[in-house]
Amino acid sequence: MRFLGSLSIAVVLLICVAAVLAWGTIYETRFGTAAVQHFVYQSWWFQVLLGFLALNLAVAALERWPWKRRHAPFLLAHLGIICILIGGILGGRLGIEGQLIIPEGPAERVLQLPQNLLVVAQT
Repeated sequence: MRFLGSLSIAVVLLICVAAVLAWGTIYETRFGTAAVQHFVYQSWWFQVLLGFLALNLAVAALERWPWKRRHAPFLLAHLGIICILIGGILGGRLGIEGQLIIPEGPAERVLQLPQNLLVVAQT
């Protein structure tokens, strides 16, 4: 467990995520947003990488159990990053990419999606 929550693993994972994000940015400029979404950000291996980073943070926070008041900033920072990572994983798996462009002038609205399908559900 200590190995999973170690700082050295966190540094390696953060460098890997940063390298993939840099590569994804370059890939997007050459091939477009749809391609980078498909081959990088929504790929299973990137989701696993984010999952390992979230696991590393969770184990690091759990190693400090029982928590004291002085651990609150550490725990809140780790919990916040874990929430962002889980949001990234869920967005990559279940999210829909789109843009809402509101031009200046008349009240016209244009919605652009990568697919030719728009589903609007009223709850």
